[in-house]
Amino acid sequence: MNRRILSLVLTLVWGVVAVVAAGWGAAVTAAPAHAPAAVTDLRINEFMASNTSTITDPVNGTFADWIEIYNMGATDVDLQGLYLSDDPALPTKHLMSQSLIVPAGGYVLLWAINAPPVGPEYVQFALGAGGEDILIVDVDGTTIIDSVTFGAQTADVSEARIPDGTGAFVPTNFPTPASRMPSRRALAMWRIRRHSPRPPTTSKSRPLSPTMVLWPTQNCFTASTTPPLSK
Repeated sequence: MNRRILSLVLTLVWGVVAVVAAGWGAAVTAAPAHAPAAVTDLRINEFMASNTSTITDPVNGTFADWIEIYNMGATDVDLQGLYLSDDPALPTKHLMSQSLIVPAGGYVLLWAINAPPVGPEYVQFALGAGGEDILIVDVDGTTIIDSVTFGAQTADVSEARIPDGTGAFVPTNFPTPASRMPSRRALAMWRIRRHSPRPPTTSKSRPLSPTMVLWPTQNCFTASTTPPLSK
C-alpha cells in the first residue's frame, strides 16, 4: 500500500512539473526572440525634438517629434518586445508591443507622440525640445541597447550620427528621416557649391525616399537645394 501511495505521489509530482515546464516553454516562445548580436546592432541614428514644419505624421497629420532607428547589422531585427523611453529612471516607459522590422542595413521611423499609439511606429511619449534622453532597452527591461542624451533643440533641425550608426551626433539642417545621412564631406561640398544652378551629384547619389517626397515646400529639400546623399 505504501508503495502504491508513493507511486501515486510521484506521478502527481511529475505531472505538475510537466505542466509547469510546458507553461514556461509557452511563455518563452511567446516573446520575440532576438539574437544578441542582432539587437546590439540597433542604433538611435537621428531624431528631431522640435518638428514644426519638416515632415508630418502620416496618420495624425501633425508635425510630431520623430526618432530614426538604424540597423547596422546583416540580420533583420524585430523591435517587438523591446522598450523605448525618454527617461533613464523609467526604461520600460513604452513597450514595442507590435512587430516592426528594422531591415538589415535599413531604417525605421518612429513618431514620438504624447498620446496612445495608433500603430507600431508610434511611441507614447514626446521628446522634450529643452533636452532629455532617448533609450532603446532590451526585452529584460534593464539592458540599454543604445541611448543618447541631448540638450536644447532648434526647431526643424535634427541631430544625426554622421556617419550612420557610428558617428557622433551633430545638428543638421538636412534631416533625412528613414534614410541615409550624407557624409560630412558631401555636406561641406554642397554648402560650398549651393549657389550653383543645380546641386552636385555623384555616381553614388540616391533619390529622396518616398517619405521625403511628402515634405512641405518650405522645407530645405527642394528641387534646387537637395544635397547629395552619398557616402
